Amino acid sequence: MQSADATTINSLGLSITLIFGLATVILSRKYAFVPFLVIGVTVTLGQIWYVAGLHFSIMRIMVVFGMVRVILRGEFRGLRINEIDKALIFYAVANVFFFTLREGTSEAFINRLGFAYNALGIYFMFRFTVRNEEDIRRVFKTMALLVLPLAAMMLLEKATGRNLYSFFGGVPEYTVLRDGHLRCQGPFRHAILAGTFGAVTIPLFAGLWLSGKERVKTALATAAATFVVYASASGGPVLSFAAAWIGLACWKIRANMRAVRWGILAAVMGLHLVMKSSVWYLIGRASEIVGGTGWHRSELINQFLSRWDEWWLAGTSETAHWMPYTLRLYHKADITNHFIAQGVDGGIVTLLVFIVLVAYAFRRAGLVLREKVKECAQPSEAFWLWGLGVSLFTHVVSFFGVSYFDQMVIYWYSLLAMIASLPVTGSSHSLPKPLQKRPVATVGATQLAGGSQGHR
Repeated sequence: MQSADATTINSLGLSITLIFGLATVILSRKYAFVPFLVIGVTVTLGQIWYVAGLHFSIMRIMVVFGMVRVILRGEFRGLRINEIDKALIFYAVANVFFFTLREGTSEAFINRLGFAYNALGIYFMFRFTVRNEEDIRRVFKTMALLVLPLAAMMLLEKATGRNLYSFFGGVPEYTVLRDGHLRCQGPFRHAILAGTFGAVTIPLFAGLWLSGKERVKTALATAAATFVVYASASGGPVLSFAAAWIGLACWKIRANMRAVRWGILAAVMGLHLVMKSSVWYLIGRASEIVGGTGWHRSELINQFLSRWDEWWLAGTSETAHWMPYTLRLYHKADITNHFIAQGVDGGIVTLLVFIVLVAYAFRRAGLVLREKVKECAQPSEAFWLWGLGVSLFTHVVSFFGVSYFDQMVIYWYSLLAMIASLPVTGSSHSLPKPLQKRPVATVGATQLAGGSQGHR
């Protein structure tokens, strides 16, 4: 068995990483984010470079290059911290503090510093370089190009049962077969993550459909992302895929979303009262239709809520007794829920801060959309903002089926950073100073500030 302290990155993987890293440093600001997005679907990120007792994954190496770029070019200057930035920083600090407090070891502290390094490094790399509407739409278009070769590689994997990304290591050569279906995963370390990637990108492509001109490319990208969901043969991504399209369909009733949200809450509470089992066991029922291990996810929620006294203060490292089976290597329950993972890692404070972070992101996306619709000649011109919010919603739905790791965190934190870069009424101070000096900001910041006093 290979040592945990061994370097596992091969020469090709390291070479590609260094090329993308250098590109991050030398490209102009409007394209600086591209290498981060590309590397997530080009090589497997499970490869490790072990240096001076620290584990540097490809993602962490890329963050180093991103930091060098931002410092050398002074792109951190002029950025005022907003509520999403603060929530993310607080979330990272809470995770480090409570996890270390519980474990009480230097190894635990180093482990959580690695988590904070990934989260803050990726987020602020995008925050410093993706600043306005033009940049955000450029991210959408980049993602639309990237999903095409990914789908092609997963099509080949589906046809042959072999994953060519295995050459880099970190993923199996032969595709996992479950219930007669190949669970293709491409460069991702799990098929669910691959399918989730496909599902959460669909709203971004659809957002460009109504408000953009490159409809052929966006249609191809949407079809490719749909195939990625299908090829993963996983129930969770299928539910996320459905959530994405339901969210997009709600565009027509966007003015009544408050009533829709309260209606959904009332329906969930009503079902919980009349059902023989708890309402979260509907996840298990859904898996009977779309496939997957829905019972596990339902029972995990049940155990998490019923055993709150074990984790609420600072999380817990003992979850093996929660389920009738455990992860073989770690002797712990398989925490396939991103919300539950926050509580298990850092207790109730970390979980609540994470929920607040997501709520702030929804709030900012909604406020900007409202003002953008007012200033556009046609409401459809603001549909890309709706797609941004629906992608966030799809991520939240996905959180109930998988706890993010690997390159999925790149696409999660980049989405938060894009939403944080949107200017809202009374919050022009959150923009970098160069943007504030423009007569009319790209997303209409000046018009928002002058034409929506009712939201001050």
